[in-house]
Amino acid sequence: KWYEQYPLLEYSIKLNVVLCFACRFFTNCSEPTFTSVGFKDWKHATGQKGILTTHSIGNYYTQAMAAWKDYEKRVATAESIGCQLDRMGSKVISDNRKYVKAVMECILHCVLQGIALHMKERSPQAVYIHCCAHRLNLVLVDVAKRNRAASDFFSHLQALYVFLLPKAMNCSFQIRMLLKTLEDVSNGNDRDRAIEAVGILNGVNLFDFTVSLVFKKIFSVSANLSNVLQSKSIDIIAASCLTQSTIDTFNGLRSDEYWGLIWEEI
Repeated sequence: KWYEQYPLLEYSIKLNVVLCFACRFFTNCSEPTFTSVGFKDWKHATGQKGILTTHSIGNYYTQAMAAWKDYEKRVATAESIGCQLDRMGSKVISDNRKYVKAVMECILHCVLQGIALHMKERSPQAVYIHCCAHRLNLVLVDVAKRNRAASDFFSHLQALYVFLLPKAMNCSFQIRMLLKTLEDVSNGNDRDRAIEAVGILNGVNLFDFTVSLVFKKIFSVSANLSNVLQSKSIDIIAASCLTQSTIDTFNGLRSDEYWGLIWEEI
């Protein structure tokens, strides 16, 4: 009778317990009663509050049954997990193409209709306002360009990155290792690369370049603010508090105490 009512039951003659076939093979649940230990409290097995009844409508059992049915479907269609992943990947690509197409059609429509031009004609004083995160990045870029030491530092850094691009793709910010690589290249047999390496090495060995490594610390502080400003759930109060906190952090970094710690890191 129990087998008719609960067809997935298994009875272990050796242990004299009842197990659940679906839960044993198709779930990682932490319910040992029907997966390893077994159940043999026959008095409380059935009924409205019986363990078999509650188990048959529980989440573990439902998930196990869904996994079992999915397995049977894969076996019937001879479709492996790899094939399923390929199919899902193709679907994601197809959906993304639809989204991009819709966006491009909207942009093209605006261009053909001259919407931006009409807005400018109706409101000549209208200006485009960047989002807060973009404005923060624009400020950082503008400040870095206007400071001679910062401008030289990023020029040397860009030259270093381009020169070591194949090796720098998976390289963390370890200036000593990069300098060692430049020295090795400068002593190599490829004279063109050696001359270029010597030029870059002379630039990055300057004291100003070493001091400018402080920008790593500066941008790590500003990056947190930039990321939060891009959040969809950010509110004006939280953004204002975080902005002020970032300003206070920058002011603190200018003190002798913090500068000593930063110099030790450099």
